[in-house]
Amino acid sequence: MIKPQDFDFHFKPDSHWQWVETIAFPFNVPEANINANAYVVTRPMLGVCMSDITIIDRISDLWEEQSYIDNQQHMPCPKTLMDFSLPNGLSIKAIEPLKHYRPIEQC
Repeated sequence: MIKPQDFDFHFKPDSHWQWVETIAFPFNVPEANINANAYVVTRPMLGVCMSDITIIDRISDLWEEQSYIDNQQHMPCPKTLMDFSLPNGLSIKAIEPLKHYRPIEQC
C-alpha cells in the first residue's frame, strides 16, 4: 500500500543512474468535456526530468488537434516532489500527500 511518506523520492546516493520516479495529476471538467493530465518523469540520479501537460476535449491521434500539449524534456529535476516548480511553469505543492495538492501561483 502506498503511504503519504512514499510520495517523495526514494532514491539513495548509490541508486542506479537510470533510477526513475513519476508523478501524475489527472483531472477532468465533465461539463466542458475536458480531460487533462500533468505527468512528470524524474531521473534524480541524472538531475533531469520531463513534463507532459495534456488537455484534451476530443479523441484524436494528432497532437495538433488537442486543446493543449506541452511536452518538455531534460528540464532540471526538482529537489522534492512535495513542492516544486519547473521551467515550463508547472508548479505543484502537496498539502496532504496522496489526497490534496494545489498549483503554486506564480507572479
